[in-house]
Amino acid sequence: MFPLEYNDDEVNRFHPEFLSAANVALENLSLGDTHEWIHHDTTADGGIPDFVLVNSQSGRYALIVEIKKSIQAVHSLNYQYQAYNYARDNGPRYVPLRPHYTLITNLEETILFAYRPDSSTPLTSRVRNQTYHHGSFYST
Repeated sequence: MFPLEYNDDEVNRFHPEFLSAANVALENLSLGDTHEWIHHDTTADGGIPDFVLVNSQSGRYALIVEIKKSIQAVHSLNYQYQAYNYARDNGPRYVPLRPHYTLITNLEETILFAYRPDSSTPLTSRVRNQTYHHGSFYST
């Protein structure tokens, strides 16, 4: 389906591209039998995240993923708070005493957070090295 365009529909274009790559990653990591992606988990608290990686045996969240269309949206503090709050609001659904991982991405660039109750903002919850550059829609 690539290349993606910034004006493509987020749900109808970006979400399927993410899910396709994410399912391949699960298989490559030999996690396909134990984990699954849930698209628009309507049982989530505090809003409906785009994707949730769930341990299919325990039902516990491993990762929340929020998809945006542009790099600017990924770096928007408002959208970072949206992703951060999904992890905060769904804390009981993660494995107890482990960070609540969430990320925001436009499939070119990704910021990963590890929400902990003692962290107060997305900026203080970023995982070391914070941002991952995957390339450009037009060149890769």
